[in-house]
Amino acid sequence: QRDYFFPSYTYFSSNSQEVFEASASGSLFELPAGTVSMATGFGYRHEDMDRTTDTRGNSAIRNPYTNAIGAYGYLNQPAVKGALELWEGFAEVQAPLLADLPLVQSLDLNVAGRHTEYSTSGGVDTWKIGLVYVPIEGLRLRGTISRDIRAAGLPELYTPPATGYSTVQDPFRNRELVAMIPITTGNADLQPEEADTQTFGVVYRPDFLPDFYASIDYYKIDIAGQIATLSAQRTADLCALGVTQYCDLIVRAPPAAGQTYGSIISVELPFLNLSEFTTSGIDVEAGYEQPLDFLGMTGDLTFRFFGTHTIEAETTPPGLGATPQDVADGVAQQVANLSVGYKSGPMSVNLQSNWVSGGRLSFNLPRFAGDRVKGQTWFDLTGRYHFDNGMEIFGSVQNIFDRDPPVVALTGPVSVPF
Repeated sequence: QRDYFFPSYTYFSSNSQEVFEASASGSLFELPAGTVSMATGFGYRHEDMDRTTDTRGNSAIRNPYTNAIGAYGYLNQPAVKGALELWEGFAEVQAPLLADLPLVQSLDLNVAGRHTEYSTSGGVDTWKIGLVYVPIEGLRLRGTISRDIRAAGLPELYTPPATGYSTVQDPFRNRELVAMIPITTGNADLQPEEADTQTFGVVYRPDFLPDFYASIDYYKIDIAGQIATLSAQRTADLCALGVTQYCDLIVRAPPAAGQTYGSIISVELPFLNLSEFTTSGIDVEAGYEQPLDFLGMTGDLTFRFFGTHTIEAETTPPGLGATPQDVADGVAQQVANLSVGYKSGPMSVNLQSNWVSGGRLSFNLPRFAGDRVKGQTWFDLTGRYHFDNGMEIFGSVQNIFDRDPPVVALTGPVSVPF
C-alpha cells in the first residue's frame, strides 16, 4: 500500500521567454558644460510556464482539499500553466549642468523614465533622477532617487493549490493547538510591488595612490504592497482581530453541540500584496592593486573589501492594530567580505573571507536565554588559468575549513503526545 498512499511523481517543466527590444541613442544639443545625450526605445516580452505531472495511476483520484490530482499525496505538486506579456517604452537623458569651474570639475544630471503595460496587472510607471558631482580630481559625490517596481512572477500568479501538513493555535477556541492542512496557491490578481529608493554616496580615487579606490553609500528603500504569503497562524490571528477577508480563507468543521466554532480543517495561503517594508543601511567598499615588481616578482596582488551595515529592516504586517517591527537585529546587521588575490599572466588565485554578524533568533517570542545566534566567518578559495586559445580552467573550494553553521533552538509550537 505504500506506493498507493505515497506515490512518486515525475515532473516535466518548460519555461520559455521571447524578448524584442529596439533602441536609439545620440546627441540632442550643446550646453556650455557639454553635450546633452538621450537614449529611447521600446520593448516586448512574453513569458510562458508549463509544468505537467505523472501521478502513477492516481489520475482519477483528487485531493479533497484542492481538487488536484493525487488524493493521498497531500504534499503533491500539481500541474502549473500560465503566461504573461508586457509592452514598455523608456527614455533616458544625460545632461552636463556645470563644468570647469572653481570647486566644480563637473556636475551631471541623469533622468530616466519607463512605462510598462503588464497583461496581468495593467500599466505602471517607474523613474529615476540622479546627480554626479565632482568638486576636485579624484573625489565624486553621487545621489539618486527612484521609483522602482517588481511585478509578480509566473509561480506567484499561477501556482495552483498544493497542500501540506502543519499546526495552528486557534484563537477562537482558547488557542487550542490543532493539526490542519495549509493550502498554498498563486493569485492572478497580484499588483506590482512599489519601492521608493534613495541612495547617496562618495567615491574617492586619490591621485597619489592611483591603484586605490574607496566608496561609502547610504541607501533607504520603502516597499509598499510586498508580495508574500501569510502563515496559517497569522491568518487565524488576523481573523480574530476582525479582518474578515482572512476569515474567508479558513475552513472549519461543523461545531459540536454547545460549541460556537468547529475545529480548523484547512487554511488557504495565497500570495498577496501584504506588508510594507522599510530598510536602510550603509555600504562600504575599498580596493587596491599592487604590482610586485618592487620585490623582484611578477604579477599583481589585489585587495578588495565590501561591507554593509543594516540600520533598519522594519516590516509592517497587515491587519488592524499592526505595528511596525524592526527585525534588523535578526538579519545579520553587519556583513563583510575581504578578498586577497594574486594574478600573474594567465593564472590567478583568490582567497575570500566572509563574515556575518550575530542576531536575534526569533522576534515572535519573548526574550530568553540563548535567543541569539553567534556571528560566523568562513573562507573560500578560487583558482583560474586562461589558455591562449580562449579556454579556461577554474576550480573553487567553498568553506575550505569546513566551518559548520551554529546550532540554534527550535522555536514555535510543538505537539507532544501523552
